[in-house]
Amino acid sequence: MHAWGRQLAFGFRFFTRFPLPVSVRLTPGDIARSSVWFPLVGLFEGLFVVLAALAGSFVHEIYGAAIASVLARVLISRGQVKGLGHAMDGLFSSRDRERMVEIMLDDRYGTMGVVSIALDGILKLSLYMQAFEALPLKQGVIPLLFGSCIAGKLAMCVGIGTSSSVYRRDRLIDDSGTANMIVAMVLSAGVFALFYRTQAWLPLLLCFFFGLLMSGVIVLKLGGLTKQTLGIIHETGEIIYLFIYAIM
Repeated sequence: MHAWGRQLAFGFRFFTRFPLPVSVRLTPGDIARSSVWFPLVGLFEGLFVVLAALAGSFVHEIYGAAIASVLARVLISRGQVKGLGHAMDGLFSSRDRERMVEIMLDDRYGTMGVVSIALDGILKLSLYMQAFEALPLKQGVIPLLFGSCIAGKLAMCVGIGTSSSVYRRDRLIDDSGTANMIVAMVLSAGVFALFYRTQAWLPLLLCFFFGLLMSGVIVLKLGGLTKQTLGIIHETGEIIYLFIYAIM
């Protein structure tokens, strides 16, 4: 398999539950090398969410919002939601850095992990419902759904491209992280331009600065990123995007 094909396959494996005809094993640096494809994976994921939401909205707006929210959660890889829960357990444990990382690697969920996963699902559902009620379907809801599937992944690309890994011997990122971040932003700009035209730079800047902010806070706390903390960046990136474009 060509390098780009392996990277694309890893992107789908890392983010979604879509079955793949090939087996892809995680090796050091894979997340950074495949990050260039993250926005395209989000676009593909968004296509399924939009089609399902449109089908539900023919019955009622609430059904459309509920189906979009549930399908977005079903399609996404378990790793992102698990990462959110485990990372929140570690970051809010009030322990030293080494102990926080150990807690993140524990498969058991603590109170903060359970609460954060529940709030994540509730917030997304409520924001989807608000969007379906307040925005026009073609000019508002469809761009919102596509954009939300891309926003968290682009914010994660920024975090990977500007930060280092906690693990020194098994790094999440390598020297290609920054270059791939730039390419991912260019690809995302093209996708956003399809929906927002001359205003495409607004969601692009939103994702960039949010990814920069979140990864910076995590690095200050831990000294670097872990696979679990990428789940925080991804999930909160989607929520911030939904909040701004559905409410404001």
